[in-house]
Amino acid sequence: MKKILFSIVLLSSVYLSAQTVIVEEKYEKNNEPINFQYLPISKKVVIYKGESISLSEFSLTTSGVSFDADGKKDILFENEKFVEPTFSVTEKTIKGYDGIKFSGKHDYKFYQNKTYNIIGHKMLEDINFSYFGFYDRDNFYNHSGRSDAGWHFEASFNDTYDFAFTDQKESDDIDFTKDDIFLEVIDIKNNSKKRVQIAKPDLALLTGDGFAKDQYRTTFKTRLNGNENFDLITKSVSADFHTTTIYKTTYNFEGKIVKELPLALKLDNKFFIVSDNKGGYKYESGDGRLERFF
Repeated sequence: MKKILFSIVLLSSVYLSAQTVIVEEKYEKNNEPINFQYLPISKKVVIYKGESISLSEFSLTTSGVSFDADGKKDILFENEKFVEPTFSVTEKTIKGYDGIKFSGKHDYKFYQNKTYNIIGHKMLEDINFSYFGFYDRDNFYNHSGRSDAGWHFEASFNDTYDFAFTDQKESDDIDFTKDDIFLEVIDIKNNSKKRVQIAKPDLALLTGDGFAKDQYRTTFKTRLNGNENFDLITKSVSADFHTTTIYKTTYNFEGKIVKELPLALKLDNKFFIVSDNKGGYKYESGDGRLERFF
């Protein structure tokens, strides 16, 4: 048995002061720290423990504990079998792959209030969760794509549902300007799924002669607002590159528009670049070719 000391550093965003908490834990072989996650609402750090899966980049998570700023420990789950567990945006539900049958196509396991529900992989095929983004290692809300293989699930689920998108052909490859868009609503507790068509925003606000031309097709991103609703976010850039407008359209889970909010930004002496709503910057390869957008 090996005793390990580890420190957790919490940074206050208001006062920009750091506080270090030293926690003493005992770990055994096949029951060691394999990952962590910061919960911004409760301001806790979660330590996942388990063991590596042989001949795989994944780890089997068997327990999870959280620590607050004072080092107070709370046992979240024990003697479970998760792969890649992560919390919902509400911080009340955990989602992961079912570690009992982790081979081939994977079932999903949702853990809430000391009980779990299994969603079979067939219900999850050919639907797109990625529009909801995910939380990266630094707990930044990230829409730049899952650059780290085997990292957390998308931020697409709350305490009742998991969400994804498809088009009218039930395909996960969606053309925003041409396709009808359907919200896939997966009921976690009832192990069921329904799909509802959402009302698309006005495309005349995004494309046409008055807007910048881009080699990428127009798309959208979404963000889940807890158990209440979700936002669909689009962006336009004017043809002269001096004005950009971000549109936030809020939907209920029946696909109906609740409200719309535009935010226009204007630069007189500088220019906006064309973006695919993933944030960050664009870069060029060594030969000057445009490589990709982040």
